[in-house]
Amino acid sequence: MKQGLALFDFDGTITSKDSLLEFIKFASGPARFITTIAIFSPIIIYYAFIKKDGEFAKKKVLSFLYKGKSETELRQLGNSFAKKILPTMLFPKAMAEIQKHIKAGRKVVVVSASLEIWLKPWTDSLGIELLCTKMQFENGKFSGQFATANCNGEEKANRVKASMDLKDYSPIYAYGNSSGDDALLALADYPHYRLF
Repeated sequence: MKQGLALFDFDGTITSKDSLLEFIKFASGPARFITTIAIFSPIIIYYAFIKKDGEFAKKKVLSFLYKGKSETELRQLGNSFAKKILPTMLFPKAMAEIQKHIKAGRKVVVVSASLEIWLKPWTDSLGIELLCTKMQFENGKFSGQFATANCNGEEKANRVKASMDLKDYSPIYAYGNSSGDDALLALADYPHYRLF
């Protein structure tokens, strides 16, 4: 008998807020957060909504804020954010669904465009797996680039297929809340859109 598989988007599916924005607010403070959004809002709007290239806008903002910061400091911030802030953003029904799959013995994987530095501490605490966007560190400092492609859209499906053979799993469940999850939902026998 094959093992079941449950694939979850994170932001907006499991959480009520965007974790990237909340992390920036947490790590940089309210004043710098407001300044950053004011500076980059034209770029964010143009690339995310007109060019449909959220990766470029995300890199620009993260490079501006954290390029040259130590990996140790950023991972400590990610750990603190995962413990203090993420729990306040979670949909109870989404968490109940995750626990249901865990108890049923299914493999649970979060597939997200958000960053490993705060997602991995959270998924590790639940004993579930993670496919996401990773920051690139060189000589112990953030380079301003990503070590992986931005895990959104088709890249979500690509990352799932690269990490496992889907023929080994049945049934497959998937959960998403936006067009960036369409490719992920298409992998599932039971796709769920905006369930929570």
